[in-house]
Amino acid sequence: MVWNSKKPIRSIPSVSIQTDDEFNQPTLAVQWEWNYQPRKEMWSLTERNGFLRLHAFVPVKQNDKKDKRSLLFRAGNTLTQRSMRTMQNEATIRVEIGGMTDGQTAGLCHFAGTYSTFGIKQINGVRNLVYDNNGSEQYGPRIITNAIWLKSTWGLDGMSQYAYSLDGITFTPFGDPYQLSWGNYRGDRIGIFNYNQLTESGYIDVDWFHYKY
Repeated sequence: MVWNSKKPIRSIPSVSIQTDDEFNQPTLAVQWEWNYQPRKEMWSLTERNGFLRLHAFVPVKQNDKKDKRSLLFRAGNTLTQRSMRTMQNEATIRVEIGGMTDGQTAGLCHFAGTYSTFGIKQINGVRNLVYDNNGSEQYGPRIITNAIWLKSTWGLDGMSQYAYSLDGITFTPFGDPYQLSWGNYRGDRIGIFNYNQLTESGYIDVDWFHYKY
């Protein structure tokens, strides 16, 4: 495998793979893919201008004890793009959580053969930070702000470290590092997830997704 090489055709201006999205256009940018066919009535770029609104719904086969897949792999409307393998990678989202309801979990995720999620979970009206590394959950502080910034950073070794911020300036690392993995024919994907284990209610508003590599 050749990880980098000289471009065969020089372009002016320089062209690179798209990653960022401000969610201020009527359609999603070309780099995005849905994990599973999306329910079109459960997401919108027009309900609130400048934001991606994701409505939460119950994952499929949630109570099937024979199906060992995690809730993330059962959840619909997870919006993803490919993770890069470069020296420095940093993916950050700003998300407003005032519309969340009980049973809802939402945030940033990595997945392939394995998975990790990092975000907010609401139980009995209380929202807490939560990190899930392949089924091992770690709860963090209660979040009382309406907005939160979530970030994942990794390098050539594929070790992702999550962090969060309540002001968009100072980030606090949380949880053990997560090893990005391969799955079937593809490598790791990074995405925005949102589901509700109790009912089809609640939503998040994603302000933007910034990915520097």
